[in-house]
Amino acid sequence: MYMIPDEILNPVIEDIAGEDVIPLVQLIKGKINVSEFRMAEKLDITINRVRNMVYRLSSYDLVDSSRKKDKKKGWYVYSWTLNMPKLRDLSVKLKLDNIERLEQRLRTEKANDFFRCPDKHIRASYTLAMEHNFKCPECGLNLEKEDNTKLIETINKTLLKLKQEVEFLRELKIKPMPEKKPVKQIIKKKIRKKKATLEKPTKKKKIKRKPPKKKSFKKVKKPKNKFKPKFSKTKLKRSSKIKRFFSRKKRR
Repeated sequence: MYMIPDEILNPVIEDIAGEDVIPLVQLIKGKINVSEFRMAEKLDITINRVRNMVYRLSSYDLVDSSRKKDKKKGWYVYSWTLNMPKLRDLSVKLKLDNIERLEQRLRTEKANDFFRCPDKHIRASYTLAMEHNFKCPECGLNLEKEDNTKLIETINKTLLKLKQEVEFLRELKIKPMPEKKPVKQIIKKKIRKKKATLEKPTKKKKIKRKPPKKKSFKKVKKPKNKFKPKFSKTKLKRSSKIKRFFSRKKRR
């Protein structure tokens, strides 16, 4: 959504509703359903004052409202959304009225001669100055002819600026703000999406099994017998001979 720049928006709001409404418009610009309690909290003002500002805008049909009942407290809470397309149309209309007014003044400034008091009490046309004998009715000083070339230049500059702004606003495409869906509808949509994902048959992915690695058998070294025999070799030989002798006797 394309927004109206603050340079064009703020003067229009000031002309329509007053300078104190500009911060409120900046707060709700580009947002949907901003509650009046939140506005009062952000701007640090009372709710009655917020309502007064909003009603000034609603008299030109520049804001859309929606209400919701507070279950705990029992009263209605109003939320507001700035209607940018209508604000754009209204600003174009006001600027066209200003252009028409300035063009008319430019014609009178070019066509007539003007006289001014040295103390700036009065500024009069040629016919009005003649009625007062070219003297100021307040201080009595002689009226001097005014050079209005600078004034004509400033009027031309403002006219050019206003025409450029009107062209810009006419070409500006503003989409209407989407309606804020209630929380119940959002929850229902989420449940539907979850159900749809669960109902869809899931395809089993084929797992590529890697071939088993060949086991490499390592030669295990036999541990050395740390313990020495208690008997020497000669004693062991004698003991074996004695056993044989006794075994022979038994057989006999």
